[in-house]
Amino acid sequence: MRQFLQLASRVKSNGVYKNPSRKDMPKTISVFGEKMSFNLQDGFPLITTKKMPFKTIVRELQWFLRGDTNIKYLVDHGVKIWNQDAYNYYLKIYDYLKQYYGEEIETIGKATGKSIKPFTFSEFITQIKQTPDEELPIIDNYKLGDCGHQYGKVWRNWNYIEADSQNDGIYQEKKIDQIENLFQSLRDNPESRRHVLTAIDPAHDDKLALYWCHALFQLNVRPISDSEREKILENLHAKHDYPFKNAEEREVFKKNHIPYYYLDGQLYQRSGDLFLGVPFNIASYSLLIHIFASKLNMIPGNFIHNFGDLHLYENHLDVISKQQSNPPRPLPSLNISDLQDYSIDYIAENLQDLVKIINYNPYEKIEAPLNTGS
Repeated sequence: MRQFLQLASRVKSNGVYKNPSRKDMPKTISVFGEKMSFNLQDGFPLITTKKMPFKTIVRELQWFLRGDTNIKYLVDHGVKIWNQDAYNYYLKIYDYLKQYYGEEIETIGKATGKSIKPFTFSEFITQIKQTPDEELPIIDNYKLGDCGHQYGKVWRNWNYIEADSQNDGIYQEKKIDQIENLFQSLRDNPESRRHVLTAIDPAHDDKLALYWCHALFQLNVRPISDSEREKILENLHAKHDYPFKNAEEREVFKKNHIPYYYLDGQLYQRSGDLFLGVPFNIASYSLLIHIFASKLNMIPGNFIHNFGDLHLYENHLDVISKQQSNPPRPLPSLNISDLQDYSIDYIAENLQDLVKIINYNPYEKIEAPLNTGS
């Protein structure tokens, strides 16, 4: 994928050294305000210059779409990428609760009676893996393994308090499901400019395991010209081996369910770990565009990726150089089921069975440390 390699070269050439912004983190080489763009009709942008774990990318996106913030789901499916952040958050919560409860914290588990004692990292993960979800210790709204107000919470269950207009002095807790709202707005008013998914929630910016990196995602439709739609219709008829009909009448398009729009998506990422994180983000948000497009009978268009602080960690310089030495190979393609009749919750629970990557021929996996700090 030449766009990624070119971006890596610009970061190495134009970046400036910055000191760690968090404890126990390495220095970075950083640039500000970069971007990439991918035409999703050219192939699915899963990086080929190193092997990417597509199944892990799918599971993480499912985790977000389920509205989940507990790593139990990820751990149960062999996904480890959030383990350290979840553990760091546990240590933060534990220290806070110990100040309140004192030594009793080691035996209090209000919902279950189970201990929430100070686990080592390996004990923490083992406890989550071996304990059924409904039996995980809970104390003061913290459930062992939770990550706080992460993407799943903000995407599917943004809570706020509003006064009840019918009852003075009564306040109600309400919920915003941004994903459901996006589907509805794209369906009912596709050419609106308000198809926005946001992750930054300033009211809870200290109540999460990792500050939100992907901050804002916007979807946009582009009308497909009649000549392009005629080609789609012609290919459809040829594919199904029945006579091509003149497509001048727009009813023919409608009858054959020919899409009216391309669907583009643009991500603003406030902070990007170029070697480890960004390749995940490219694939994850491209997959999200495919999901929306399939459910809404649109054609995946462009994915535009904008960055605030884009950085290479010092301990990733050797591995990014190794990756840059690999010439890009042809992109794979994505086979996705027709999602028009499926609910969002069904898609979230079954996405691993609804998508498949085809003709993916990457170089070998390149290992690198995941810098989480604290």
